[in-house]
Amino acid sequence: MTENLLTIVVPARNEEANLIPCIESLISQTCKDFQIIIVDDQSEDKTPDIAKKYASEYDYIHYISIKEKPTGWVGKNYALFTAYREVKSPYVLFIDADVRLNKHCIENSITLAKDNNIDLLSYAAHQECKTIFEYAVQPMIFHILNILYPFKGINDQPGSNAVVNGIFILIKTDIYQKAGTHEAIKNEILEDVKLAHNVEKAGGKIYFSYAPGLIQVRMYHNLSEIITGWSKNIFALLNYSILKSIMLIVLLLCLFWLPIIALIVDISLYPFAVPLLVAVFAYFCYAYSRMKYPAATGLLYPAGTIILTAIILNSIINYKIKGSVSWKNRRYRV
Repeated sequence: MTENLLTIVVPARNEEANLIPCIESLISQTCKDFQIIIVDDQSEDKTPDIAKKYASEYDYIHYISIKEKPTGWVGKNYALFTAYREVKSPYVLFIDADVRLNKHCIENSITLAKDNNIDLLSYAAHQECKTIFEYAVQPMIFHILNILYPFKGINDQPGSNAVVNGIFILIKTDIYQKAGTHEAIKNEILEDVKLAHNVEKAGGKIYFSYAPGLIQVRMYHNLSEIITGWSKNIFALLNYSILKSIMLIVLLLCLFWLPIIALIVDISLYPFAVPLLVAVFAYFCYAYSRMKYPAATGLLYPAGTIILTAIILNSIINYKIKGSVSWKNRRYRV
């Protein structure tokens, strides 16, 4: 494999619905000084066929097939580490297969990293939604995460609050090595956050921002995927805290359902309950519109609270009782 400025690594397990638009967005980049490695992680669909086709048509696209995942590794982590062993470039970009990049994304990102001596650059993407369940849950979760992990705090106050998004991680190869690569976090479900912590320990500079104009992603396509995917992550994102999880559930439910219950029990509470409900809907309609979703999706807040409550409770059960989480037809101990 020849040496380029950048190596792009795309781990793919059962990604036939996402892989083509992802690769096409990479091919269309204004920056051309890169190699692409697509890692098929024992897919059970047409992912390998798609990857092989592109690898045969473009000499800068390479295909790796994982035959067996070693014990103790999370599948994605092993796929990324396997590809890294082929990297000869000063930068490596890890992106998920469900990501689509604006054609200027890589050029702008490399320039930003170089000009500001950034060792790890990561983006939060615009979350594309197409179903009513996605609109009910995705904006709510990312609005909450933006409150819990503000970009300014992450970039201006290095420390334990370090967070990045695994869908897009541009990192200097040398700092990645100093941080122990993905081998140091091989069994971590929330591998992106752990990588950020290791980069900071290695003295690296991290920059994380919201870049809806540069990157889009559709994480989940239906209610089942939403529940399974967020049940894998949400308790970890809440710092494995049962107290914080319960407090969030109470807050979400009380904002809407408590005024409703109050009206059912005593209609005389109308002057209190109705303005509160109007304020809640107005807030979420405004917040979601700021995130580039139709303002009317804020009216899905009540349904979103019920689904998210179920997700948080399921995530707690997975981590604290079952001791394992499920993802991509695999089960991992946590």
